[in-house]
Amino acid sequence: MIQRRQSDIDTDTGQVFNVKVRTFTNFDNDKGYLFKTKDQATRSFEEFKLSEYVKDNNDFMRCHLLAEQIYKDTNMIAVRLSTRRTRPMDLEDISRTIGLSYKSTKEFLSKMIKLHIMAERTDIVGDMISVKYYFNPLFFSSKKYINADLYFLFQESLDCHLPGWAKQRFHEVGNIKKDV
Repeated sequence: MIQRRQSDIDTDTGQVFNVKVRTFTNFDNDKGYLFKTKDQATRSFEEFKLSEYVKDNNDFMRCHLLAEQIYKDTNMIAVRLSTRRTRPMDLEDISRTIGLSYKSTKEFLSKMIKLHIMAERTDIVGDMISVKYYFNPLFFSSKKYINADLYFLFQESLDCHLPGWAKQRFHEVGNIKKDV
């Protein structure tokens, strides 16, 4: 197998240069078998330990159960209806997943939101109200990049970890989105 990765693109002309080509095989004698190359993954990071913020073992376990439900590239907790369809998990779905009553689920989510582990976002489109729950990318992430939506959901906890130029760019992008 061959995987091609572009490293540099001239932003004025779009010309690609310094293309790096990397080859790999499905089985390497030293490394073993390349397992699940196309599956989506949720990452956690060594420098941001959830256990330092969530002291209750049951809540820690519940966070990990919900992290398994993060939808690719969004950090939103979702229900997979089929291979091509998902929807945001509602309180009943979350309650079923973590094994708590409806009231206890609301208390758990409230606690995670206060700790900046999770965030709740309400979207109103016409008559429809949709409540979505997201994980802070410091603790779990379904992609390599933090988009503007995630940044603004978790700005308070992310600002001390991001360089100034990145925060400035998020605010520029956020202002553009508000104007549209």
